[in-house]
Amino acid sequence: MNIKRLLQCPGCGSSIISNEDVFECTSCYRRFRKRMEVLDFLLSGEDQWVLVGKGFMNGQEELERRFFESSEDELSPADRLIKATALWYRGEFDDFQRLLRPSREVLYTEEYNQAMTESLNRTV
Repeated sequence: MNIKRLLQCPGCGSSIISNEDVFECTSCYRRFRKRMEVLDFLLSGEDQWVLVGKGFMNGQEELERRFFESSEDELSPADRLIKATALWYRGEFDDFQRLLRPSREVLYTEEYNQAMTESLNRTV
């Protein structure tokens, strides 16, 4: 199935043509980008990849450093969850998963965790 033929401009609903990683509306000429295999069809005009490209916590290196210099045993469950998020931003997905599960189990109810897992599985 050629999914590109199914795409429509989120602004005006017209068809979209693609060239490599750039997608352009045939009617309003809005341009959208594809990065890391993800299409960015947000209409805000802000480049979301630039925003997250600044790193975890928008470049607050001092705070991020404190999460990584501290032993994981010294961190609270909430801090371990934040560190897991930082690992995700860095692309360290195995360590992200290792910290995420036990942190989530302590911080959230079983019902919430099941719903999050179910939602993620459906998305995947």
